[in-house]
Amino acid sequence: MRCTFTALRFARETGVQKWLRDPASLKASVVVLDENAAKKLFGRESVLDKLIHIAGRPARVIGLYAQPGNIFSPPGQDIGAIVPYQMLDHQFTIDKTNAVYIPVKPKKGVATADAQEAVTIAMRELRRLHPADKNNFDLITQDQILDTFNKITGVFFLVMIVLSSVGLLVGGIGVMAIMMVSVTSRTREIGIRKALGATKREILFQFLVEAATLTGFGGVLGILIGLTFGRLATLAMNIDASVPIGLTVIAVMVSVTIGIVFGMLPAQRAAKLDPIDALRYE
Repeated sequence: MRCTFTALRFARETGVQKWLRDPASLKASVVVLDENAAKKLFGRESVLDKLIHIAGRPARVIGLYAQPGNIFSPPGQDIGAIVPYQMLDHQFTIDKTNAVYIPVKPKKGVATADAQEAVTIAMRELRRLHPADKNNFDLITQDQILDTFNKITGVFFLVMIVLSSVGLLVGGIGVMAIMMVSVTSRTREIGIRKALGATKREILFQFLVEAATLTGFGGVLGILIGLTFGRLATLAMNIDASVPIGLTVIAVMVSVTIGIVFGMLPAQRAAKLDPIDALRYE
């Protein structure tokens, strides 16, 4: 939780900070209101010390909450208001088994494993579990959450690699087809060049450069379009994201490589043409 400067100043001026340290205040009907919800309810008017109703029950606003930016936040999970737990327990009906989350941060110098063991012991004592009873609560660490997230992103990465490979294969086949048409339509030109002394290597190089130029230009154009739409998306979602220059260069090089690889067969066909047969081609 983090309050805005206005809320902190209000707390100092009215003594709310001292009041919040009083255990009895945990049952009080107070609320820290989300900034977006405050704007919808009161506009630009100050909401501090105002009375609002939460599910028909009155509560006094003592602070404002500013949500941190997170692109992975699921829809429908926005925080509208934060209230004391005992107020929630006394005035509302909640599922204490599945809807209560208690974050725990170990002290400096305490290992995570030791903190987990201490929390487990405390929770078992709180729930009066016998040694033979299984835990009726779950305990998860940030490392476990990060490991799960890495597994999910790893699967996404693998899927994207497969889809990209299929896309590159289809694009390469398209380049090969275009180059085959180009070789067929320029058969007489190839024959004239060979009659004037062009070697097989020169003909091969000519069509490889043409294929590489075609795919390289397409790769640059695609990257520019992708970066444009990406920039628009970051502006719309208010996300600070930079362009990876190294990966951009690698993407262009991959496009050029695809052109060279799939343009090799049409280029070899052009290089192997007999000049006499090429000149007779109509």
